[in-house]
This record gives sequence, C-alpha cells and structure tokens, in this order.
Amino acid sequence: MPGENRPIRSVRAALQGVGKYRGHNSLIDLAESLLQRWPKEHYNREAHRHAQLICYECFEGRRPAEDARDAFILALDEAGISIVIDDRLPRYPVPPVAEPTAKKRRPKATGDEPSP
Repeated sequence: MPGENRPIRSVRAALQGVGKYRGHNSLIDLAESLLQRWPKEHYNREAHRHAQLICYECFEGRRPAEDARDAFILALDEAGISIVIDDRLPRYPVPPVAEPTAKKRRPKATGDEPSP
C-alpha cells in the first residue's frame, strides 16, 4: 500500500477524557483514533468525516501524511478535545523576520578635532 504507516509530527489528544492523552506519531495512529477511539458524541461531525477521508487519501498515496495530521487537529478542535502539539515548528518553514539594524552613530565633536 503506498501510504503504509508513514510517520507524522507528534500530536497528543485527550480522547479518553481530561488529562488522559494518547500520542499520535503515524498515519495509522490517526486513523485508529478517528475510527475506533473517537468519542461517540462527536462522531460523524463534518471535520471528523473530513479527517477520515483525508486519512484514506493519504493511505492511497494521493496526499502527504501531514495533511491527515492537519485534518485530525481540526477535527479535535471541532469536538473541543484538548491537544498537545510537541514540535512547535510550522509545517512549512517560515523565513525569519529580519531584525532592524541599529544605526551607527557618529561621535560628537568635542572641539579638539579639526572639522572636515
């Protein structure tokens, strides 16, 4: 299968209740949670269905695994499920913002130096 068990950046979600986080490090982890561990009261909502579809497309090799991760996070948000994202790095590297350079100051004339 083209998608197999591709790794993703880690996401921990409190699917079993407050403070009971489960780690998700691969495409299989995401699919398993979406299909088997998802709270019944939030099952089959729009973002949840969309995340399932994206996972399926990732397994078929039509999308990168990170798309499934993004859809999973949106489904967690829709359901109000607490998450912890460990990496803090953006998916696509953002160029650093250039810091303003300090202007060089000319030394004040003291009167002892000849003026130009």
